[in-house]
Amino acid sequence: MKKILLSLSIFAIAIVGNSQAVLNEIYTTPGSGNHEYFELYNSSTDINPLNVDCFTIITYYENSAADKGFFVIDLPNQTVASKGFYVGASSDPFNYQSSSGADAAFSWNNAAFLAANGGSFKKWVIDATPGVDADGNNNYDLGTILAGDENNIFREDASSSYVVMVYQSGVLVNFFRGANSGNTIPDAIRAMPNLFTDMNGGCTDFTINFQDLNNNGITTNTTASSDEAKLGEYVTPSDGTDNGFIRKRDGKCGEWDKASSPGGQQGGEHTPGTSNGAAGTTGSITNTVPFITCAATIQTNSSVNFDITGGPAEAFAVTVQLYVDYPPIGVLSGNDVPGAAVVNNAISDGFINIPFTPKNLPILLVFKTPAGCFDKVVSVLNTCIPLPVSFKSFTATRSNANVMVKWETSTEVNNSGFAVERNVNGTWVQVAFVPSQAAGGNSNSLLAYSFNDLNSNKGVSQYRIKQIDIDAQFKYSEIRSVRGDGQASKIIVYPNPSSDGKVNVVFEDSKVTREVSVMDMSGRLVKQFKGITNNNISIENLTPGIYTLRVFVPATGEQAVQKIVVSK
Repeated sequence: MKKILLSLSIFAIAIVGNSQAVLNEIYTTPGSGNHEYFELYNSSTDINPLNVDCFTIITYYENSAADKGFFVIDLPNQTVASKGFYVGASSDPFNYQSSSGADAAFSWNNAAFLAANGGSFKKWVIDATPGVDADGNNNYDLGTILAGDENNIFREDASSSYVVMVYQSGVLVNFFRGANSGNTIPDAIRAMPNLFTDMNGGCTDFTINFQDLNNNGITTNTTASSDEAKLGEYVTPSDGTDNGFIRKRDGKCGEWDKASSPGGQQGGEHTPGTSNGAAGTTGSITNTVPFITCAATIQTNSSVNFDITGGPAEAFAVTVQLYVDYPPIGVLSGNDVPGAAVVNNAISDGFINIPFTPKNLPILLVFKTPAGCFDKVVSVLNTCIPLPVSFKSFTATRSNANVMVKWETSTEVNNSGFAVERNVNGTWVQVAFVPSQAAGGNSNSLLAYSFNDLNSNKGVSQYRIKQIDIDAQFKYSEIRSVRGDGQASKIIVYPNPSSDGKVNVVFEDSKVTREVSVMDMSGRLVKQFKGITNNNISIENLTPGIYTLRVFVPATGEQAVQKIVVSK
């Protein structure tokens, strides 16, 4: 395998910008019978799983001046799904506080599994007499994994803090320092000699120059220009006993906390393999309110437009990724589908336009820093989203024992079809399903539908249309009422008499506009409705008495009168 020397700034822009896996949880001080573990979160925009074969986990230990060095885990040839979690532990299955028998992707103490899958677990001890070694590590000797090492690779250094480094293809992509007030590399690590890392499988060997970190490494200086200055994260509290450290939200930049008992902050701590909570809507990067320019048709590009107005230097270059947002709406989840992305190198880059199709779905903007973690997730109000179906007309007309239900649509979006529902006794039941005529569920043309329902009910029947989207979302139409079989009147009032001051009025279902008036026995107008186009209305809050109902059609001059009785 090719051997290369990497100062930690070489090629960082090219590789770090594509880093997709970040530390999400570390269990550093397991109690009796429990096991250390780490969790990576795949923040990838790729729907294909991420292979972690060329990822390396490195931790520092120091027992004495002569016994110090690094634990190096070359991850095996395994994958983790987009927005998924990858857990390595000192045992598989493993135990942690208040839980036992959890599953890990691998155990770093299972040498046979690692060897068979392109991984390894090694302990490198500083060499008191450096020289050319056959293993390529001239400054370190390959140490024996002792009984005390197997479950103790996350150790406090001389400053009582924990350091965990994640490399991808030989480049530092994530750095975490626990129990410390900053993200600086400890002096003890910067003083260590070069560490050669022999990778298994098809991954390239690399050498880490820790001295180079003095000038180009992780630092709390927010004006630092090196890419590694953008990778460091830290948390101040000490882990305590049987605890560790956890991101409060999956992949969220800089939001680390002490992990204690399960079920703690953010909906649960010590949560290997499960979510810590979705990335939030606030971050260090500021931007104008995004707005959308809508395309003329569903399948042509709309665009979301915004400008980045502020943020710390270590957040740049920031990648802004657009996602089509599927339920749960408003939060980033594994159900969301990535679209286009842009890279913004500086605040002065100007307005950003990201195209997307189709225009009829909600979207998210995800702001990601060079460390591969999320700065924030912004849900954008998509004003291009039309109603799934626009009903142009809907009628229900009786002819003897048949009721003809007809409807027309002027537009359909993502439409599967229509369920015809009937109500004759207070319960809605589906009597038919009529598939959409629109190709792929989308249409901007007038489409006509009908269904003939065999209905000999002697009382009033009600009908409605349940429009169902391809993704199973649905909405209801207005309600249409029809007279019973054998009821000759063009106006049906029920219940009549009324005992609660409420009556329903059903008109003959013709396409006319009506005016409805209700007068008491003295001729005083007590209710009036104008511009009625539906074929039924409800009249409420009538006091006990006898009323006259008058229905007038202005277009034809036709009118009808009926008596209403409201009992005490």
